[in-house]
Amino acid sequence: MRLFCFPYGGGGASIYRQWNKYLPNHIELIALQPPGRENRLLEPAINSLSNLVNNILSALVDWLDKPFVFFGHSFGAKTAFETTRELRRRNLPEPKHLFVAGQAAPHLPLARHCFHTLSDARFLQAVKKQYKIIPQAVLENEELLSLVMPALRGDFCMSEQYVYQKDNPLNCPITAFGGDKDPEVTQDRLEAWKHETAVQFSSQLFSGDHFFVQTEPQRVINALLQTLNHFDKKNLLTKLLVEKREDDRR
Repeated sequence: MRLFCFPYGGGGASIYRQWNKYLPNHIELIALQPPGRENRLLEPAINSLSNLVNNILSALVDWLDKPFVFFGHSFGAKTAFETTRELRRRNLPEPKHLFVAGQAAPHLPLARHCFHTLSDARFLQAVKKQYKIIPQAVLENEELLSLVMPALRGDFCMSEQYVYQKDNPLNCPITAFGGDKDPEVTQDRLEAWKHETAVQFSSQLFSGDHFFVQTEPQRVINALLQTLNHFDKKNLLTKLLVEKREDDRR
């Protein structure tokens, strides 16, 4: 099975680097790397969610030959959700499971003021205060900061200008993870993801703030694996019961 991981706003593939040591051998981790960051730093950043999804699908299309699941954190959860929707529209293989973390259900409004309309100085101050995702070394290096700003601003712009389009619920189970000290993503805003799936939904809170995924990687991965095992067994039981009913009719 393949596990595709979508980074949070302004983040890159490296945020999932340590996950491999906690995953069993049968799960292949593929961390997505959007343009404008890390080893793609010099590529133009994307500031349209539809363009980002198209970019992702172009990269993924040759990797959908095995069962796979999506995991997205924060803005990455919205991206994973919209990517799943686009796979369905194109009649391509869909994830067996969608894991969303640190993100309220997509139909809910933002729980704070928008940042992307602020001046550079105020934008950086707001992001640093709320999320603490910009390393101090980057903040103190004007040249490096000028390189990372387009991707950071672009991600916040896409997230804050996101317009939810009502559609049929997804055909895959959804599991929503949250931090019990995250002021933006409260339990009720997390639970609202249940409306986006036509099958099973579950949720779990972890000790931590918005970035519990980084502070508690092993616990998050254990919960992910347990959820997959639970739903796999439940789906197998349902299949066996259906087959038994058909046998009884004969």
